[in-house]
Amino acid sequence: MKVMKFIFSVLIALFLSMPVFADVLPYYTSNITKDVIGFIQVPESFNVYSEPTQASELLETLSWNKTEVKYSGGVMEPSLVFTLMQYDKRLAFCTVLDEYEGWYKIVYDREKMLSGWIKPAIPQDFWNLREFYTSYGKKYGLYYFKDAPEPTKKLHSGASDSSQEIGGFDIVKFIKLSIIRGNWALVSVVDMSDVPKTGFVKWRNADGQLYMFPKFE
Repeated sequence: MKVMKFIFSVLIALFLSMPVFADVLPYYTSNITKDVIGFIQVPESFNVYSEPTQASELLETLSWNKTEVKYSGGVMEPSLVFTLMQYDKRLAFCTVLDEYEGWYKIVYDREKMLSGWIKPAIPQDFWNLREFYTSYGKKYGLYYFKDAPEPTKKLHSGASDSSQEIGGFDIVKFIKLSIIRGNWALVSVVDMSDVPKTGFVKWRNADGQLYMFPKFE
């Protein structure tokens, strides 16, 4: 019995010492700054500069794996660097705040709101908001952030606040995106009733605050 307890204790200790990792996704409106203009896919190692030129100060060199992001000061969690990360697909996106002649200003530490400039290997690594939501929202569907205001979960007949409210929905199973018009998205929502409900919902407000995100799951 003592031997079994010892083995059990060793297994628990090993389990607790194993690195913990998970895909990164935003779940709250505060996870993405209102100043976002899009997202950029980054390689597993990249440099961040103070200005949009390699002649400027090198602020940081970041490299990432399944569990951590290495930088000059040590390591930090991927959720502090990326808006989205799926390691098995080698997929990671940073929030973009500005662009200039093929350079993009990203947030590389979301806790301290540190930002700098990177130049992607190919221009297609950058997605503006409309492209990102249209492409991935159609492919994977959308989900609401946990703290999205309840009024945003109402279906409208058109893409404006003055349009008629035509219904709402309960616990959402799936949100299929059709098109984006400004701050509104035409969607089909399947909730607990299992009856698709179609209409426009507000995916962001006039200040740029996002309420939804592509599902990626």
